[in-house]
Amino acid sequence: MENWTIQEYMNQLEARDGKPGGGSAAALIGGLSASLAYMVADIESTKQTGEIDVLEFEKIKQQAHENRHVMEKLIKQDALAFEPVMKAYRMPKTTPVQKQQRKQAIQAGLIQAAQPPIKLMREIIQLNQLYTRLLNYKIKGSIVNDLAVGSLFSQTVLETAYLNVLVNAKGIKNETERQTLLDQGNSLREKGMLEAKNNYNQAKRYLETGEWTI
Repeated sequence: MENWTIQEYMNQLEARDGKPGGGSAAALIGGLSASLAYMVADIESTKQTGEIDVLEFEKIKQQAHENRHVMEKLIKQDALAFEPVMKAYRMPKTTPVQKQQRKQAIQAGLIQAAQPPIKLMREIIQLNQLYTRLLNYKIKGSIVNDLAVGSLFSQTVLETAYLNVLVNAKGIKNETERQTLLDQGNSLREKGMLEAKNNYNQAKRYLETGEWTI
């Protein structure tokens, strides 16, 4: 999967028996958002003359690249995360012991399948902070559009990742484990969405008015 072209990935996404789904696609979008943040920081760093500002942009670039690297891994991790659940559903269920083993395997698989989207939300929250730092520089010109797009991508990723947590959690029978997972996902979603929406609105307002209101 690491060596697939974009076309090959989309072919797999189309296929009924392909491994990638919505969660994997969300990780890809998250990686694109990280790349946009890196690109903006890289371009703007060449316009800076102060040592502190140049260093700040280099830090942003390094973190954005790390975020992108993690999301690249999550593209595959999410695509493969549901396989243990599917294997568990195919387990024999003739005897009481088999039924119990199958049930336990399904539950364990669902909990594990919810982990990649949880990781993805955490990664996006870090990325949102980079966008906030970039916006605080009140960058001028059409490149602000890339800040708006990247922030909008972040919102999409957060919402999609939460949906993936939700769909896996709904199948978990243990009420405590299910609620813990839902609370975790909802908390990350709310935290991340607040900053992502604010970043998007600030960038969009600049594109509309030509002025920063930060």
